[in-house]
Amino acid sequence: MEQEQSTQLEHILRYMSVGVAILTCPDMRLRYVNPFLLSLLDQPLTADEVIGRTLAEIIPDELFKLAMPFLQHVCATGKRKQWADIPYEGFLAARGRTYWHVTVEHTPTKAELSTFSTDETTLLITIEDVTDLARSRLYVNAIHSITAAIVGPFALPGVLDRILQAVQEMVGSTRCAILLIDHSVSGTEFRYRGHLSQPSSPTNKPLTVTMAAQKGVHLLSQDWHTELSEQLLLGHVVRDKQTLVIKDTSMFPEMNLPLLDDGGTPRRPGSVLCIPIFEPTDRRRTRDPYTQSYREGTSTQKKTVLGTIEVYHRRVRGFPHEEVVLLEQFAQQAGLAIQNARLFLRIDQLAKDARRNLRQREHIMQAIPDGVIIYDSRWRVADANHAIRRLLGWSTDVIGLPIMQAMASSTAILPPEFLSGTNLIQELDQRVIERRSEEVKMVGADGEHYTMRYSYAPILDDQGDIFASVVLFHDVTEQTAARERIEAEVRNRTAELAQRNQALELARAAQNLASARMELLLERLPSGVMLVSAEDKRITIINRQATQILQAVGLPLQPLHDLTAATQNAVGRNAEELLRIPTVLSSTGSPLPFEETPLAQALYHGEAVEAELQIIQPDGQPLFLLVSAAP
Repeated sequence: MEQEQSTQLEHILRYMSVGVAILTCPDMRLRYVNPFLLSLLDQPLTADEVIGRTLAEIIPDELFKLAMPFLQHVCATGKRKQWADIPYEGFLAARGRTYWHVTVEHTPTKAELSTFSTDETTLLITIEDVTDLARSRLYVNAIHSITAAIVGPFALPGVLDRILQAVQEMVGSTRCAILLIDHSVSGTEFRYRGHLSQPSSPTNKPLTVTMAAQKGVHLLSQDWHTELSEQLLLGHVVRDKQTLVIKDTSMFPEMNLPLLDDGGTPRRPGSVLCIPIFEPTDRRRTRDPYTQSYREGTSTQKKTVLGTIEVYHRRVRGFPHEEVVLLEQFAQQAGLAIQNARLFLRIDQLAKDARRNLRQREHIMQAIPDGVIIYDSRWRVADANHAIRRLLGWSTDVIGLPIMQAMASSTAILPPEFLSGTNLIQELDQRVIERRSEEVKMVGADGEHYTMRYSYAPILDDQGDIFASVVLFHDVTEQTAARERIEAEVRNRTAELAQRNQALELARAAQNLASARMELLLERLPSGVMLVSAEDKRITIINRQATQILQAVGLPLQPLHDLTAATQNAVGRNAEELLRIPTVLSSTGSPLPFEETPLAQALYHGEAVEAELQIIQPDGQPLFLLVSAAP
């Protein structure tokens, strides 16, 4: 019965995909080795050829020196030792870096291993190939690592560094790099510098390549930046849309390759693996039955190459198929991570621009002399500028209050009919729809009497629905006094003012509340408004009324027949150059140099100035203006 069990065990060990060996403790001689373990040796040997020989005679010296301390420790202590996921690079040319599960056990008695009876103390060694499992775990960890790097505005360098770290861990290479095409555009073919005939880029200039990240590359090549051409591996990858393997770079002396750091000495790589990083798509990948490599079928040539992952070796060597396939799969995830990191940077920049524009428009709103109130869709105060707060005696606590409660907190005296009606909210909604303008006589919070013209305008969303309303209060006290003295003139001025206050337009329906209201306010103002950069004296914001006044005094703001286009064209013009053109007179009629105008005082001295000026029009007639400028 014991012989039958031995035969069965021998049969099992012969066909197991786990290496099994038995060594004697004193001299490390082989007592048994199964066929799987023999298949891993560098030279083909049979069991009869290795039984009785020492371990030092069978395995490489480097491996023997590494293993001996552990084997002797188990022999001396009798304690079982086990190692998981041990990386081994003895099969690099055929399989790349492999991973093994190794167990060493002490077998002191024949009863513990009845099949191989011996009076000597022996070691039982089992070796299991766990490469596929280890690579899968490394692959998942790599994906988690590069995904976790996308957490801030400087995510892209961290993502690239983690991609290379993952490549090193998966294939055991200490020298690798990521090359990216600068300013790559989705769907654009690239023009090579050389004899290759390819469509040109939109700028008709050769694109450039940057070494975005590297490990083990010599200092001379770390700032690598060159044109995309056929002398680069990336150039061939862009053209062919597939992985490129060069086992011996000496066969391609014309190729421009980065220099490796060999103990501080620059050295040209002996072999290179170049994996394309594609812009992420949703196309299926298929296997070529002849080359056993992955391709994209008929849609491959339409994919855009963002760059490459390049693995370098100092010596001439091949790259096993398993290693190539693993890196091709990883490059897809790397492309997605790079795209997400770039998107994060773009969104962060857009957010900064939006915040800067919001602050600029908010400053403009507060600088407007007219009173402005923004109400939400339920007629609660969303915002109010300084002018209306001074007029009504409001504090910042008014924000969020319903309109009636906000008006009740005002220290100004308004007539009872100002906000009256059986259904006030419905009445206010109707005023906004009609863009109604009215006048009210009131006593301000400062005790002064005012006649204010207030007008309503809607703020619309993308669907054209009203989501907020703006009410402008314009001081027309002096105009009203003149109207009471001269009834006809009052009617003309009222009609003119009403006409100017009828046409609020939304420049962009998709902008947020702050952007929409400011553009409406600038167009609704009866006065001309310009925002001039103190740095370069250029006009950054100008409304139509200002353009109309400047055209009236003969300034070259074209086209004269299209006020909107002329306003747009005025943005970016040098304000000082423009305003030096017309003849400017003071209120007494004497010539006024540009340096003494309100704009010059605000720009060069930081002073807020208001002055009555005369400007001679092209027809010789004077145009009387009240000009104010403030920093």
